[in-house]
Amino acid sequence: IGGKTNITISYAGDGKYAAAEDVNVTVTVNKLPTAIIVNSAIEVDVDGTNTIVATADGRTLEFISLNESIVTVDKDTGVITGIKGGLANVTVRFTENDKYLGDEVNVTVTVNKLTSSISAEPIDINVFESQLISPNIVGEGVISYVS
Repeated sequence: IGGKTNITISYAGDGKYAAAEDVNVTVTVNKLPTAIIVNSAIEVDVDGTNTIVATADGRTLEFISLNESIVTVDKDTGVITGIKGGLANVTVRFTENDKYLGDEVNVTVTVNKLTSSISAEPIDINVFESQLISPNIVGEGVISYVS
């Protein structure tokens, strides 16, 4: 366990030697450093998942999304889910304990937007007639028509 302690060294003497004056020694036990190893960047699609793979010599890590409107992360497993397109950081953290120093690393997550497409069949109509155009759309949101 890391910390400091004082140790008193004494010698009471014997038939040949007189007692020695006590000596106090401060012993400092330093905590070991923690080095988190992780890829600095990862990608995921909107609505998709991926996993941030991180290690720190078997120590338990915590994952924290710094922008949950773009990406969420399971704090224990590092599984990320894309929410909307953009860039966000996820912090990978080891909290200091009695043996090891804490450490944290930021991972840049790119959330890729899904591909959209639109198609429609040609329409032949006569003057003064009307017909509904029914496009095939992969995506969500507002469609506009311009002549």
